Amino acid sequence: MTLSKFDRDNVASILQDPAKEWFTARLMRLIARADSHHRALLAKGFPEEVFLVETHLGLTSTTRLEVA
Repeated sequence: MTLSKFDRDNVASILQDPAKEWFTARLMRLIARADSHHRALLAKGFPEEVFLVETHLGLTSTTRLEVA
């Protein structure tokens, strides 16, 4: 799944606002709550989303993505 520009540009707002109910918003909040083991599992299906949330929160990366 390709992330929208809106999702990439508004990570903080998405993570903080539970009223944002679209799939990617819920997925990002799930990633933010997950421990590193579960983030690594989520990264198998959603590597861009995991990388974005980890980068935003300053978490240790569980993905192999490079910053473009």
